[in-house]
Amino acid sequence: MSASDTPDHRDAPDLRLAPLVAAVWVGQAIVLLRMPTQPTTLALIAGSALLLGLVGVAAWLRLRRGSQPGAASGRAVVGFLLLSGLALGTAVGGMHLARLHPPALAAAVHGGSVVQVEATVTGDPVVRLPADVGGRPMPARWSVGARLSAVQLRGRSYSVRAPVLLRGDQVRALRYGSAVALTGRAQESWSPEVQSFAIAVLGEVQVRSPPGPAARITTRIREAFRAACSGLPPDAAALLLGLAVGDESLVSPELDAAMIRSGLAHLTAVSGSNTSLVVAIAMSAVVGLGLGWRIRVGVCLAVLWGYVLLVRPEPSVLRAAVMGVVALIALSTGGRRRGPPALLASGLVLLLVLPQFALSMGFALSFAATAGLLVVGPPIADQLGRWVLTAWVPEPIRAALAVAAAAHLATLPLVILMGNGASLVALPANVLVTPLVPLATVLGLAAALMAPLAPASAAALATAASPATWLIARVAHVSSELPYGVIDVLPGPVGALGAAAVLGLVGVALALGWRPLRHRRVFLAVALATAVGVGMVRARTSDWPPPGWVVLACDVGQGDGLLIRRQGSTEALLVDAGPEGDRITACLKSAHIDRLTILLTHFHADHIDGLAAVLAHLPVDAILTTAVPEPAEGASAVVGIARRAGVPIRPVQAGARVVAGGVPLAILWPARRISESPANNASVVALAAVSTVAGPVTVLLTGDIEPEAQTVLLAGPSPGAAVVKVPHHGSRYQEPEFARWSGARIALVCVGQDNDYGHPSATTLDQYRAAGASIGRTDQQGDLAVVAVGARLALIPRR
Repeated sequence: MSASDTPDHRDAPDLRLAPLVAAVWVGQAIVLLRMPTQPTTLALIAGSALLLGLVGVAAWLRLRRGSQPGAASGRAVVGFLLLSGLALGTAVGGMHLARLHPPALAAAVHGGSVVQVEATVTGDPVVRLPADVGGRPMPARWSVGARLSAVQLRGRSYSVRAPVLLRGDQVRALRYGSAVALTGRAQESWSPEVQSFAIAVLGEVQVRSPPGPAARITTRIREAFRAACSGLPPDAAALLLGLAVGDESLVSPELDAAMIRSGLAHLTAVSGSNTSLVVAIAMSAVVGLGLGWRIRVGVCLAVLWGYVLLVRPEPSVLRAAVMGVVALIALSTGGRRRGPPALLASGLVLLLVLPQFALSMGFALSFAATAGLLVVGPPIADQLGRWVLTAWVPEPIRAALAVAAAAHLATLPLVILMGNGASLVALPANVLVTPLVPLATVLGLAAALMAPLAPASAAALATAASPATWLIARVAHVSSELPYGVIDVLPGPVGALGAAAVLGLVGVALALGWRPLRHRRVFLAVALATAVGVGMVRARTSDWPPPGWVVLACDVGQGDGLLIRRQGSTEALLVDAGPEGDRITACLKSAHIDRLTILLTHFHADHIDGLAAVLAHLPVDAILTTAVPEPAEGASAVVGIARRAGVPIRPVQAGARVVAGGVPLAILWPARRISESPANNASVVALAAVSTVAGPVTVLLTGDIEPEAQTVLLAGPSPGAAVVKVPHHGSRYQEPEFARWSGARIALVCVGQDNDYGHPSATTLDQYRAAGASIGRTDQQGDLAVVAVGARLALIPRR
C-alpha cells in the first residue's frame, strides 16, 4: 500500500459525543412514548435515572483507579457515556412531562373542566378547512398556539409555564405576541408530548396587551408579503411564501402530496437550507465591508435572530436555524473533522432544552441530513470527481449532486421508517431544483422586507421570483407522477434497518477500496445485505387475492367496501357495499366468498348503493346497521332492499358484542347522537378480532366519523389495533391524535381516483405515517390485501 493510500486519521470524523447524544435521545424517547403523568411513575423514572447515574460513576471511578489505556478503557468510556446519557435523557424527559402535565391540570383535562387561563400567543392562527359532508359545507376550525402563564381551576390559581393549543372561532383574529385571558374547557392535546393540553374557547377572548414592536413588525411584513403574492399562480405563490417566510397557508393538498412523493417536502417550510442561506448572505456582506471576525459573528447572529422572528420562533424553526448554522460553519471551517462535534453538541443542547424533539421526525430528518452533508458529502464529491467526466460536468453541478445525494442517502432509512418507500425520483428532483431554491428565497426575502414600504416593488420582485417557484412545483408534480418513482419496500423498523444495513455496508466496502478478494467478509456482508434489500421489495402476484388474506379493501371507487374473514374461511364480514354494485360484486367473486354478514356503518350513498347487487349475488345472514337513521332517505332505502331480499336488519350501539361472518365484533360507537354531521358521526365504529394461525388480528373499522365522534373515542383507551380503516376516505377533517390512538401499523384508505373532494388529504396521510403506519390507497393501488405471514402482517396491493 502506498503512502497515498494510507488513510489520514486526522481527517476522520470526530464522533466521540455520539454515544452520549444517542443515549440521551433514546432515554427521552422512552419516557415520552410512555407518556407518564402520575407522581409514582415520575418517581420511578427519577429513581432509574439515579441508579443508572451511580452505575456510570462507579464505572468511571474504576476506570480512573486502575485500568490501562487501550480498547478496554475505550469500551468503559463508551459504556459510561451511554449510561450517563440514558440517565440524563430519562430525567429530562420526566421533568418535561411533569412540567407539561401538573396533576391538577391533568385532572382537569380528564374531567373536561372549565378553566380560566392567561397566555401569550406564540403563532399565527391556522384554519383546518373540512371537506363537504353529505353535500353541505362544514364550518372551519381555527386554532393557535400559546404559552400559559397562569391557570385558575375551581377557585385556585396555578402558575404554569407550558405551551397550549387554543381552539375555536374566537382565536382567528388573535395576533402573534398578544397577551390574552380567556375561559375554556380543558381537552386532550393533539400532541401531548409537545403541548400540555388544548382549550376549547368559551366566550370572548380578552386581549390584555397587544403584541410588542418586533411581533407587530414581523406580522405586518408577513401580511404585506402575502398580499404581494396574491396575483401569482397558486402553486408559485404558495411555494414562494413557504421558502421565504415559512408561511404554508396557501399550500394546497395536491401540491403538498406532490412535494412529499417527490422528496421536496422540506421546501414547503423553513429548513436548515433557508437559515444557512440567510447566514451566508449576511456573512458575504460583512466580509465585503472588511469588518472584524467578532463583528461578523455578531451581525450574522443578529440577522439570523431577525429571520427567526420573521418566520416565527417555533421549535421547528429553531431546530432548522441551529442545523443550518452548524452545517454552514462546519463546512466553511474544516468540514469533516470539526462538523460532527458541532452537530452532536448542537443536537445535545436542543434535546435538553426542547425534549419533545426526541419524538420529532422533523428533527430526526434534519439531524440525519446535516450529518450526511458533513460526513458523507465530501467522499461523494471526491468520488464524483474521479468517476464523472469533469470535462463536461461543471463543478457546481457535481457539488449540488453530492449535497443532494448525501442528504438523500442519510435520510433514506427514516423515510422508509415513515412508510414512504425508497424514492428513485427524490435525488434527481432535488438536483433539478437546487439552482432555483436560492434564487426564489433571496428574491422572496427581498420582496417580503420591501412589502410594507413599497407594495408595488415587492409585487414586482415576487413576480420575478415566481418562475423559479413555479418550476419547483412542476418538478414536484411531474416527479410524483412518474411510474416506478418509489420502490415499495417493507415500511417500519424492518425496512429502515435493512436500508441502513445496505447503505452502511456498501459505504464500508467503498471506503476499503472495494477489493472483493482482499475483503471477502465485507463483500459477502454487502451481498447478503443487498439480497435482503431486494427481498424487501413487496411481492406482486397475479393470483388475487393472495393466499392467507384476512382483510381485503375492495377498490369500489369513491366509497367503502371491506371484506374481513377468518384465515382460510369462505364466510366473511362485508363492511359497507360501495357506490356501485358491479365493482363490489367483482371483488366478492375474486375473493371466493360463499356467505356474508353485512355491516353498513351509515346510510350515505357511497356506502349503501351496492347493497342490492350484493344481496342478489350471495346469501346474506343479516345486515348490521347504525341505530341513527341519517340520512332518512338512505335508511329507508336499506330497509326496503333488505325486506325485499328477506334479510333481517339489526341496529347496533356502543357496548354490544356480536359475531358477524365468523368475526367477533366489539361495537365502540355510536353511544349517542351528535348534532354536527349526524350521519357521518353516527357511523358504526367496531373492533374486529380476526383469527389467524398466529393468533387474533384486530381491525379498527371507523366508517366516516369526524372530529366530534373521534374526540369522544379518544377519551377511552387505545384499541391497539393492527389495522385501521382511515375514517372518511382520508379527508382532512380529522382529529390528528386519532391516528396514534388507533395504534395501527397498517392504514387502509378507501378512496376513488380523481374524486372531487380532495381525498385523501396529505395532512391526514402524514398523521398516519407519523404514527408509524404503512398506508395503502385503493385509488393508486387498487384492491388491498392484508395477509398474515407467520407472526406478522403484510400489506399487498393488487397493482
